[in-house]
Amino acid sequence: MRRRLLLGILGGALMALGLWPASAAHADSAVGGPIQRSEVISRAHFWTSQYLEYDQGGQAKDPQGRLYRTDCSGFVSMALHLSSSLVTQELPSVATQISRSNLQPGDFLDYTADHVILFDHWESDHEHFWYDTFGATPPHAAEADIDDSYIDGWPNGDYVAYRYDNIRDDSNPEVGRAHAVSIAGGQLYHTVRNVDGTWTGWQPLDAGGLSGAGAATSVTDATDGSGNLQVVAVIGGTIYHRIRYTDGSWSGWGSLGPGTQVSASIDRRANVLHLAAVINGTIYHRIRWADGSWSPWASLGAGTGVWISVDQAHNVVQMLGLGVNGTTGSLYHRVRNADGTWTGWGLVDGSGSVTSAAATADDNGNLQVLEVSGGAINHRIRYSDGTWSGWGDAGNGASAVAGSVNFTWNDMQTMVVAGGTVEHRVRNADGTWTNWAVVTPPGTATAIAISVV
Repeated sequence: MRRRLLLGILGGALMALGLWPASAAHADSAVGGPIQRSEVISRAHFWTSQYLEYDQGGQAKDPQGRLYRTDCSGFVSMALHLSSSLVTQELPSVATQISRSNLQPGDFLDYTADHVILFDHWESDHEHFWYDTFGATPPHAAEADIDDSYIDGWPNGDYVAYRYDNIRDDSNPEVGRAHAVSIAGGQLYHTVRNVDGTWTGWQPLDAGGLSGAGAATSVTDATDGSGNLQVVAVIGGTIYHRIRYTDGSWSGWGSLGPGTQVSASIDRRANVLHLAAVINGTIYHRIRWADGSWSPWASLGAGTGVWISVDQAHNVVQMLGLGVNGTTGSLYHRVRNADGTWTGWGLVDGSGSVTSAAATADDNGNLQVLEVSGGAINHRIRYSDGTWSGWGDAGNGASAVAGSVNFTWNDMQTMVVAGGTVEHRVRNADGTWTNWAVVTPPGTATAIAISVV
C-alpha cells in the first residue's frame, strides 16, 4: 500500500505552508443539521492539526467546544457535526451507501465491525486518495490506493462507502454547465457549454478500451448534482456505460449487453441513474444504484424508441415511447410510480410521423417534451397536474433532438441534428427562445445528447 502518514502537528504545519489542500471557506452548521463538504473537512483538520490521544473513554472538543469521543467513529461524528458520538455500527443509520467511485470529500468508508475513516479527496488519477483517520494516536491524514489490500490497517473489502444524509455540496462551479455528446462519422465526441455561453470545443471521447468495437449509433448522457457525467452509448450493437468525473478523468467502459437505442436520467437526490433502452424491438428499463450496482432489465413491451426523465418533484420517472401498442410513428407517454409500478401508455402525438423525441422534467414536475415529426421540431409541456399544453413550433429540418432543463434558472437547453450539423438554442424560463447557433463536431453528425448540471 502506498501510504504516507501526516501526524497531527506536521499536518497543521503543512496546511500553514499551503502544502496540504486547505478547506474552502464555509458557514458553520448547526449540530445535527445540514453541513457543507468543506466544513466537514475543516472540522476533521481541526483534530488532525492537534496531538490528541486515542482513547475510547476520552473526549475532545470540536471547534465550538462540543465534546466527542476520541476514537475513529467519534472523530467522524465530530467531523459531520452529529449530535452525539456514534459507533461504527450506527453511522450507516444517518447515511446512504454509495459507490466508491462516487466518493467525495466528507463521505466515509465504514467497516462497521471495527473501523471508519473519513474520505478527504482524490488525487488526479482518481485511484489514489487521501483520508483522515483516528485509529491510533494521534489523528492524522494518510494516502492510499482505492485497490490496496489493506486501508488504514484493515482489509479493504470490509469497508463500505457512505454519504451522510445531511451533507451538502459547496457552491459548485459545475452548476449551470451543459455536457453534450454527439455521434459524428460513427465516433463519439464530447463538449461543454460554460455558464457564460461559450463552448470548450468538441473532443473525441476516446474508445477507452473499445477499439474495434464498431460504430456508435445511439448516445445519451446525464449529470448528477456534483457535475459527474454518465454516458451510455450503443457501439457496435452493444450498450456501454462510462463516467466522466468533475476533474475531467473518465472511467472505462462497462458493457450492459446488446441494444439499439438508449436514454438515461439521474435522480440527483439519491444519485440513481434510470436507463431505458430498446433491445430487439422491446423497451426495457433498469437502474444503476448509488453504490454502482445495477438492477436487472425489466421489459415494458414492444417499441422502437424510448426517452426518459426523472421527475424529482413527484418522485417518479416519466417516459416517452415510440412505436408502442403496435403503432408506427406515434408518440406515447407513461409514468413509473414511486412504488415501481407503471401506468399505461397515453397518446401524445398520433400523427404517425414522429422519428425522434426528448423528455426533461424541471424541479416543479413539469415535463418538457420535444419531438421531430416530419422534420419539424415540436414542443409541448406536461404540467405537474397532468394536463398538457398544445404543440408549439420550435424549428424544422431536424433528424434528432435532445433537451435538458437547467434547475438553477429553469430554462431548457435544446440541441438538434439538422443536415449533419448540430445546432443549439435555449428556451428561457419565460417561454421565449434564443436563436439557433451551430455547434458542429467533426464529421457528419447523426445523434446528439445534452445534460445540464
